[in-house]
This record gives sequence, C-alpha cells and structure tokens, in this order.
Amino acid sequence: MMGYFWIKAFLAVLVGLFSTVFSWGQTISLDEFEKTEGWYFIQSDGVDLQLSTDKGRTGKAIRFDYDFTQGTGYGGIQKLFPIDLPENYEFTF
Repeated sequence: MMGYFWIKAFLAVLVGLFSTVFSWGQTISLDEFEKTEGWYFIQSDGVDLQLSTDKGRTGKAIRFDYDFTQGTGYGGIQKLFPIDLPENYEFTF
C-alpha cells in the first residue's frame, strides 16, 4: 500500500509540473496517461517492474506495478516529451 502512495505522489508532481509550465499561455496536453507506449523503466537490480493500463477516473490510466525482490532498490518510469521552452522559462513549485 505504501508503494501505491508514492506512485500517486509522483504522478501528482509530474502533472503539477506540466500544468505549471503551461498555465500562463496556451494549454498544451503532452500526454493523456492512457497508453503505455513511449514510457521507459528506470530501475535498480532486484526490482521487477510492469507497466499496463487500468481503469482511470475518466477513460484509462497508466498502471505501474513493482516488486522489490531483494528488499531495497528503486524503480520508476519516464517519458521524454518534445517541449520547446522560451529563453526565459521558469519552473515553480
């Protein structure tokens, strides 16, 4: 259950980051988080990861399952997005 909390927290930060970047100008959706294509694993030895889709609040959602087979380690997913940022861009939290 604790792992589920961290996944939700990671996705909340990710969504917050992208919504902050585009909040002053035109809103651009970079990903609907409904498909697994384009996502890559970041993991240490002893961590098994699986990525699939599941039912979301509306539509589908990305499901990220992990198993720490050796007790400790790290695991995550990443996706590269084509973003053209102006010279004076700023990230705020």
